[in-house]
Amino acid sequence: GMFFLTWSISQIGAKLFNKPDIAMEKNRLLNVFFSLILTFFAGINAMAFSLFKCASNPNGVKTLTADRSVNCYEDDWNGMVGLGVAAILVWVVGFALLFGWAILFSPTLFPRPEFQTRWKFLFIKYRPDVHWWSMALVVKGIMLNLGFLLFDSAIGQIYWIMAVLVIYLCSCITWTPWRHMWVNVLDIWANTSLLLMLSALVWFAARGVATSDQAEADTGMSRFTVATSFLALPCIFPVVAYLIWWAHSKAAQGLRRKVSSDFVKVSKHIADLIAQEDFDEFIDNLADRDFSYIRLAERVLRQELLHIHSRPGYSNSMTRKVSLEVAMSDASSDKKIRNMVNVSTETTGATQTQTQTIIV
Repeated sequence: GMFFLTWSISQIGAKLFNKPDIAMEKNRLLNVFFSLILTFFAGINAMAFSLFKCASNPNGVKTLTADRSVNCYEDDWNGMVGLGVAAILVWVVGFALLFGWAILFSPTLFPRPEFQTRWKFLFIKYRPDVHWWSMALVVKGIMLNLGFLLFDSAIGQIYWIMAVLVIYLCSCITWTPWRHMWVNVLDIWANTSLLLMLSALVWFAARGVATSDQAEADTGMSRFTVATSFLALPCIFPVVAYLIWWAHSKAAQGLRRKVSSDFVKVSKHIADLIAQEDFDEFIDNLADRDFSYIRLAERVLRQELLHIHSRPGYSNSMTRKVSLEVAMSDASSDKKIRNMVNVSTETTGATQTQTQTIIV
């Protein structure tokens, strides 16, 4: 409401005072509004699901968690179900589908300036190859709140939240979606801190288990412990299969040859056609994550291709003290020496063959 009111006032003021510059641009306003929805999406989900969050009581009657005076599944509660369902359809399902639509069709619609302005918040914080990461945050917000609907006990809710955070944490480590490397580190550390905090909360949640439910809770936790101990087992076989494929497959060898050929072509193109000033500007505009990859590739080429190894006891970062000109000179010298040895070996072999022929 405030966004629409502000936009309307700006439009009216622009016409009254004949100043088009004070009129708010519609797509920019929507970008701000939708970015706030995405930022607080988990909290909005919590409010939308609040009508369906019921807790058990010793008398066997479930009451609303937000208001213990309201009994769930009775007349007062039933009268609000329609409003609760509408809230979920609009604020949870509606905005999730809207953001999903924008991300799904972004490769086609992104060239349009109005699309870029309106949906900028969905893509600007993430790497181009992980432009869909906003949907991971949307799914995370929904899944965190579903635990309060699926489980009555505090222990079940805590372990559900921990499971969701573990999946998100593994995904974040795998894709490192944020444009800046240290933002990825911060996100990983924040979720790790939440997991540590939740593991401590189990201590207090266990005290809330009734004596009559203790045996059932112990059985459930035993099964959970056994199941989680085997979670790594299904991952072993794909990893072993991938290692074998990478080492012995012709497809993997062909991929390496293609990457090698493309790398050489790109390197020659940069050396022949790109000026040093243009390349410096390119490096300056890189995000720290992309820059770290280029820096790592440069170190690998120095050590493995140009044979510049660090001294024993020194870090690999010591290799950066050797200038590239010296490295290339050393590599050229090594190549000349190898060529001289090959020529000498071939000449010696030919002389021995001629001598044997004369003797015969």
